Amino acid sequence: MEAGIDIAQPEHRLWQQVQFQKEYQKFTLTNTIRFEQRWRQKIIAPDRLDNEFNFNYRLRFGINLQYPLRHKKLEKGDLSLVAGDEVMLNFGKQIVYNYLDQNRIWAGMRYYFSRSNNLTVAYMNIYNQTAVPELYRIFNTVRVSYFHNIDLR
Repeated sequence: MEAGIDIAQPEHRLWQQVQFQKEYQKFTLTNTIRFEQRWRQKIIAPDRLDNEFNFNYRLRFGINLQYPLRHKKLEKGDLSLVAGDEVMLNFGKQIVYNYLDQNRIWAGMRYYFSRSNNLTVAYMNIYNQTAVPELYRIFNTVRVSYFHNIDLR
């Protein structure tokens, strides 16, 4: 929530994403580029929403590293060290001050239940620029993610 705002701001998004993954001898590197179209409900008072929405675009650039602790080809029961950084940039006519939306840096562990199911627990630092000029927020949080990859071949 923005400074002085006591209400959550609903948001609707469409997005398109491209992901590149390269396996090296000791680790895997994944790069992600996501293009988002965002509709965010207007806030008209610290505790009141408007019925209208603002529209803007956001680009997200991510890099992730994964270092397996046992096997190169991950198997059931394996652990990996993981780390990443994702930068989010706003643009569009509604954007005046907050071109840099967020920077998320994280590091943690990933456990493999199987080749297609894994759980990641990580520390994440979020640097967030608000719509108010020169007002920034920093969050320290725990990120828990479960991934299930469906093989449609």
